[in-house]
Amino acid sequence: QLQEKIRKAVGFQEKVKEASAAAVAEVEEQERQER
Repeated sequence: QLQEKIRKAVGFQEKVKEASAAAVAEVEEQERQER
């Protein structure tokens, strides 16, 4: 059961990393368009 929790936590961290990377890319794209 502990391994299952760890796997879910790792999966959640991966999703957060992907989401934040996407958000950063979006902000950078907006800044590029404003110039």
